[in-house]
Amino acid sequence: MNKIGVLYFCEDELKKEFIETKKNFQSKSTKSKYLNHPAHISIYVFEPKIDNYSNLIDDFKMMEKIIDKIYVEMDKWIVFEKDFLTNLNTLCLDIKKTKELYNFQKKIADLLNKYAKKSTDIKLIDVFLKSQKKYGYPFIGEHWIPHISVGSMNLPKKKLLELSYNHINSKNLIIDKIGLYEIIDDEHVLIETINLK
Repeated sequence: MNKIGVLYFCEDELKKEFIETKKNFQSKSTKSKYLNHPAHISIYVFEPKIDNYSNLIDDFKMMEKIIDKIYVEMDKWIVFEKDFLTNLNTLCLDIKKTKELYNFQKKIADLLNKYAKKSTDIKLIDVFLKSQKKYGYPFIGEHWIPHISVGSMNLPKKKLLELSYNHINSKNLIIDKIGLYEIIDDEHVLIETINLK
């Protein structure tokens, strides 16, 4: 099943730091997912209900005129224990939650959700189910935990946090460019990029 993702891919020093961090963890875990993925922030990911992406691409490109770049601050290391997508523990660098960041995500989802399947065949509750029904993605709104994943691994939470200490020196970033990607299994295929004003 292919998905469409609106993603911010880390650049420059932060990108290098994540590459090194991911390499370090590859040697420490015997079972993992996402360690081969480029470091990114998933803003909106959905299963498309269309085969032809031309209107979706046009709407995505239009966002360049109406969505501003945003400054974000990295907060702390977190672990999603028994991540429901992988059934492993997922180590992430948490992004500080702000009203501006939630509004940024919501604007994007509101503009593109007409292209998303709104299937509810995954087990979700409360705000996650409500978000899935409206956007085809369970993480739109204040319950979203913005983050950059290192990977999902079969290491205990305590060990992941110990090993992550002092791995990333960057603390702030500007989301001034986002990409529209087709996600096919573990591969991210760029469809279009826009620069934000």
